[in-house]
Amino acid sequence: MRILLTFLVPFLLCADRLSIEQLFNVKTTKVAKKDLFVQKTYPAIVKLDKSEIVDIAPRFSGYVEKLYAKEPMQHIKRGDILALIYSPEVYNAKEEYKNSLKFGLDKRMTTASYLKLKLLGLPKDELKNPTKTLTITKIVAPIDGFLLKKDVYPGSFFQKGKTIFRIASNEHFWVEAQIPGKDIDFYKKCDFISAYVRNEKVKITSHKLLPIIDADSALAIVRLFVKSKDVLAGEYAKVTIREHKKSILVVPKTAVIRKNGKWYAFKVGEYEGEYEPVAVQIKPLDNRYYQLISGLKEGETIADSAMFLLDSDAQINGLYND
Repeated sequence: MRILLTFLVPFLLCADRLSIEQLFNVKTTKVAKKDLFVQKTYPAIVKLDKSEIVDIAPRFSGYVEKLYAKEPMQHIKRGDILALIYSPEVYNAKEEYKNSLKFGLDKRMTTASYLKLKLLGLPKDELKNPTKTLTITKIVAPIDGFLLKKDVYPGSFFQKGKTIFRIASNEHFWVEAQIPGKDIDFYKKCDFISAYVRNEKVKITSHKLLPIIDADSALAIVRLFVKSKDVLAGEYAKVTIREHKKSILVVPKTAVIRKNGKWYAFKVGEYEGEYEPVAVQIKPLDNRYYQLISGLKEGETIADSAMFLLDSDAQINGLYND
């Protein structure tokens, strides 16, 4: 059954083809599907990504001639010189290479002596010209980060294979959230996961559920691999996990009206300004929408304002007879 706002005819006769929508600002909307999600938020903490921690353990013994990496937590850039070293072993290897070049020895010997320098782990720029600095060898930082450990001092002697520096990445971290054991299946079905530190969203490169659960608390750990230079290890964070349940038809709360114990929407008719009251079954969804159970189909256009105006006209025309 359809209605036309007939009492507007005098106005329409003298108007310059003004539509009902223009006169009363009747907005419309389409019945559409909305994705229904379930999401849960968990407290979390930022930790160092242990897979991005680098130990520097020289392949040669030596003495620290000058130390640049002096303080724990000192910021380090890739390629920075951490220390200048005198190593008798490296010195002898450089001399051997120098002599193979100087005396024109067999190329195989030159290649072998150069390979020896390479296997000692000399920096790339030093390998380009090994004979430039015979007595001094540099220890350089392989990554950007900060100094976690320093186990040498100016004048110190160290043995080959000993870790003298430890550097942690300053942009790769773990964000670990503890979730109840009953939420493990929820995590496995999730289609979206996010993390926030100081209310700022951080970039997640991957995530996984650790294969362990605390017997006392029955909590499992979800580890997120995060890339950010704006977080600090030890900071608190929050992790939100979301699962897509299904897609449902919805109508805005502003597009329905309750009448005589029923809910009605006004479907747009064939002609301009024509609206048909349609009984619908709905149930609350959130603060903006109702879930549509029946009465309308996806894609149908309905009024989304002027409900009382349309209701009054429907009453005048006796259209509520279903």
